[in-house]
Amino acid sequence: GILEFAAGESRKEVEVKIVDDTSFEEDEEFYVLLSSPACEKPLVLNDHERCTVTIIDDDEPGEFQFTEDRYQVVEGPDCEAVLTVERKNGSSGTVTCQYRTEDGTAHAGDDYEGLKGELVFKHSETSKEIRVKIIDDEKYEKKETFTVHLSDATGGAKFTKGTQGGEEAAECTVSIVNDEKTKGYVDAISKH
Repeated sequence: GILEFAAGESRKEVEVKIVDDTSFEEDEEFYVLLSSPACEKPLVLNDHERCTVTIIDDDEPGEFQFTEDRYQVVEGPDCEAVLTVERKNGSSGTVTCQYRTEDGTAHAGDDYEGLKGELVFKHSETSKEIRVKIIDDEKYEKKETFTVHLSDATGGAKFTKGTQGGEEAAECTVSIVNDEKTKGYVDAISKH
């Protein structure tokens, strides 16, 4: 189709009907493309002329995974590691899973605040965040890690086979690196 913008108009919506069926399918994608801009003044498309639309199958309970196997967070005041858990290949019904942190070279209470709890995904919900508070101890040349584990899925949900943890669980590694300002202060003091 053609989108027509009147003078001063800066936004238009494109509606695409999604056909719902009852057979199980993997999540599917299609693209919406903008092309052939026309105007009495010069007009070009920017880098976002293509939009990806993901159709999430809602006929199965789904599979849990972290969006990344590895996260990195820079230590500093009021810092949090924000980890995203997604539910793929289905979003039917309410499902849950347990989460917990586990020490690596970083230690709960010293480097981060340990957590455990339950994530609840309601029907059609596909994303949740786990926020882990990072403790700023201002150590020099810091690179310490801890892991976050997902387990005990309920409601028929599973874990994505191809990610860290396999079908029985999911996990991700969080690296805490020091703030460059802290390193700069220590370097400046050590030179005097």
